[in-house]
Amino acid sequence: MTTIADFRAFFDRCRHWEKNYAEQSATQLLAGFLAFFPRVGPKMDELIEAVRSEQEKEAKQHAPRFNVFRVVEIERKEEILHTRMLAHLLDPSAHHGQGLLFLKSFFDAARSCEGFILPAGPIEEGRWFVQKEFPIAGVGELDLLIENTRKKYIIVIENKIDDKDHPGQLSKYRTWMDKARAGYDCRQLVYLTPDGSLPIFGMGCNCRRLSYKREIRAFLNAALQQVRAAPTKEIVRQYLAVVNDLTEYHDEQRG
Repeated sequence: MTTIADFRAFFDRCRHWEKNYAEQSATQLLAGFLAFFPRVGPKMDELIEAVRSEQEKEAKQHAPRFNVFRVVEIERKEEILHTRMLAHLLDPSAHHGQGLLFLKSFFDAARSCEGFILPAGPIEEGRWFVQKEFPIAGVGELDLLIENTRKKYIIVIENKIDDKDHPGQLSKYRTWMDKARAGYDCRQLVYLTPDGSLPIFGMGCNCRRLSYKREIRAFLNAALQQVRAAPTKEIVRQYLAVVNDLTEYHDEQRG
């Protein structure tokens, strides 16, 4: 049976032939191609079958195309997937079993964002409280809250995938944070989008912009190299694949 390796060797010979006869006239080259394609055509079915066979073998052993988030069709669901996944990973006490690994990686990635303030001192100091959909009376729900009372440090993240900020939304969050955590050394409002775009209505509320394309992908990639628990590693790998698809989609839309 013809294998993919056989075809690679065949096309390598073709490239060698092309290099040797690059100086030939257009008529000679055309004649050469006319002679070349009849030789290749009959073997295309064998090539397709060889590729299909190797793909089936790879799928049985590794299932590279399987992704649980795509299967249940939630890869673009902001609240159901992205906010909850980030909240779980960033919470050192969550069931991923990796402690501060993801939170540390997040801060390492966020340091590249202009104006982003990192927590003072070792990350291990104090207890980190991470909460998704944190309810505030008269304000609404904060998509993601990250807080350390000992460090007097708080981050409120507004997460947007296919939507934009609403009128007064970010300013309400900023007002609440400045009043409720007035004694804190650091109060940061973060606007998280696939590409780090500007808010529409919250331009004057002093918020930092993070993106899935840069900071989220960077922290997931970095953490993935250090995750020890196999189930956690596999889920993070699949989530990273979804994030990659998400950012590529937005790049295509902008292009």
